[in-house]
Formats: sequence, structure tokens, C-alpha cells
Amino acid sequence: THRHHPQPDGAKRVKLSGKWSQYADAVRCGPDGVPLPDAESKRLWTCTPKPAGDYYSFTAFAHRLNSSEGVRAPLPSDSRRRPDRAKLAAGEMVSAGGEKVRLEEIQRAERKERDRRADGWMPRWFKKVDDAKLFE
Repeated sequence: THRHHPQPDGAKRVKLSGKWSQYADAVRCGPDGVPLPDAESKRLWTCTPKPAGDYYSFTAFAHRLNSSEGVRAPLPSDSRRRPDRAKLAAGEMVSAGGEKVRLEEIQRAERKERDRRADGWMPRWFKKVDDAKLFE
């Protein structure tokens, strides 16, 4: 994959290349997007090896994101507290599936109760729109 980074005047100055799962490189280029003859390619990022024996083939970064080690206790709403995730992480697939079903049943019951009350409950962070546009 190759990308050129245009400037406000439209001229290209840097050519990016790489593979999303392996590396990213950059090289200075002329306004036409062709790398300059004396420009050296610079490795911007290299994917670190995945931990051996990981069931999900997660990267070390993904493991850190999912871990609560070394951080304050997660907020009550943090999904790392969910029992189904803990069971998945422990490799207990069957009981993780049961926990997920149990949580979904609780969520459906809560939704049904909100709809029954019709008390105007609204999501805190989202607003329903009929004609959503990403860019104007």
C-alpha cells in the first residue's frame, strides 16, 4: 500500500508505504510523488511479534489494553469487569457463552422495562438522527 501526503498546495512531500499488519515506511518525494534519488526510506513502525501460545493471536499491545494490571480499578461500566470476558480470557469458552447469554437477557429485560415505563429515557452519549451525514 502506498500513500502520498499532499501539502495545502497539493504537492506531495512524503510517500508512505507498508502493510498494516507488518510495517510502515516513509520516504521523501518530489511534488510528483516519486521518491527523491538520494532519499532514504525510514521505517516508522514495525509490528512486534505476537506472544507465543496466545489462543486469540492478540498482540502484546492488545493484551495491555485488555489488562487492568498496573491501573486503577476499572470503572463499574468498564467491560473488563464482565464475567464473560474473564472466562474467555481464561479459555473457558462454554461458561463464557453462558455468561454472555445471561448478561444479554438482563440487558433485554432492562430495555423492556424502559420501553414499558415510556418515561423518556434517552442514551447519555448518543442522539438519534433520521438523516445522518458523516461529512458536509
